[in-house]
Amino acid sequence: MKEKKMMVTLTAVSLFIGGLYGDASNGIRTEGHVGPYEALVNPQQPIDKIPAGYNHPAEIDVAGCCDIFTTAAFTYWDVQQDGMKIGSTYTSPSLGSSGFKDVLFMNDEYKAGFKVGIGANTRNDDWVVAANYTWFHHALNRHQGSFPFLSTPFVLIGGGGAGVVFTSSEHRWHFGIDILDVEMGRPFYQGTKLTVNPFFGVRTQWITQRYKISGQTTLGSPSNPTWKTGSWGIGPRFGFDMNFLLGEGFRLIGSASGSLLYTHYSPLRYREPTATPGYSISIGNQNYLRGDADGKLGFGWGSYLGMNKYYLDFTATYDFQVFWNQNMITWMMNNQSGVDGSPGNLYLNGLTISGRFDF
Repeated sequence: MKEKKMMVTLTAVSLFIGGLYGDASNGIRTEGHVGPYEALVNPQQPIDKIPAGYNHPAEIDVAGCCDIFTTAAFTYWDVQQDGMKIGSTYTSPSLGSSGFKDVLFMNDEYKAGFKVGIGANTRNDDWVVAANYTWFHHALNRHQGSFPFLSTPFVLIGGGGAGVVFTSSEHRWHFGIDILDVEMGRPFYQGTKLTVNPFFGVRTQWITQRYKISGQTTLGSPSNPTWKTGSWGIGPRFGFDMNFLLGEGFRLIGSASGSLLYTHYSPLRYREPTATPGYSISIGNQNYLRGDADGKLGFGWGSYLGMNKYYLDFTATYDFQVFWNQNMITWMMNNQSGVDGSPGNLYLNGLTISGRFDF
C-alpha cells in the first residue's frame, strides 16, 4: 500500500513539474529564436496562435551572450534650402526690366556622407536601445557663366554694397550637419507579415552654413562678401519603423519620425573685407524652437548565421528630411532690410545603403 501511495505521489509530482516545464517550453520567447523575419518564434508557439492582447516581440534575438548590434551606412544625399537664389542676370549693367536674362541658382548635386550606430536588445520586455550618429557636409558652387551682369541679394546695402553689379563671380555655399539620435523602442508583430517599431528618444544636432562670393564688379573693384551661421539644438524625437515581410529574409521598409528642438544660434556674421572702408556686421545669439521630420522607403534583407549566434542585415532606402526655418542667412538679410520674414526651410534627400551586425 505504501509503495502504491508513494508511486501515486511521485506520479503527481512528476506531472506537476512536467506541466510547469511544458508551459515554459511553450512560452512566448525563447533564447536565440529564428528571428523576426520568419513565421515561427517557437515551434510550439506560432505567431498566429499568440493570445490576443500581447504584441509579440520582433527584435533581433541572437543566441550569443551580448545581444549587441552595430550599424554603418553610406549616404548619397542632396541638400536644398529655401531662399538660396543667387540672383538675377541682365544684359545691361543698368539692370532694367527689358534687359532681364535669367535667374541663377546653385548647381544641384549629390554628395557622400555616413552614419554609424550601436545598440542592444534588452531583456526588459524586449525593448531595444540604440544611438546613431549622422555626418553630412557639402559644398555647392556656381560660376556666373556667360551672363554678363549679375545682381545678387547676398551683398548687403551699406559698406559699399549698394548698387553692386558683378561682371564675373564665383558663389560657394558650405553646409554641414551632424546629428546624434538616442532612441528606445519595442519592435512587435502586427499580424504575421508586418512588424512595427514605435520609438522615442532625444535628438541633438549641429548645423553650420557659410556663403562666400568672389567676384569683380562694374566698378572695376573686387567684392568678396561672406556670410556665416552656426547652431546646435536638442529635443525629443518620436517615430516608427515598419517592415512588411516578403519571405526568404526580404522585406519592404517604411519609416517616419519627427523632432522638436530647442535651437541656439551663435552670432550671425557678415563680412565684406574689400569694401571701402571694410564692412562687417554681427547679430547676437538667437534662441528658437525648431522642428524637423524625416521619412524613408526601401528594401531590406537579413539572415541569422552560425547557429543563430549572429545576424547580418542590409537595407537600401531613399530618405526625405526637412528642417524647418533653418536659413538664418536670408533671415539676417531681411533683418538688415527691415523685413520681418521667416527663415527658409532646409531639405535633404537621397539614397542610404546600410548594414547591421548582431552578436
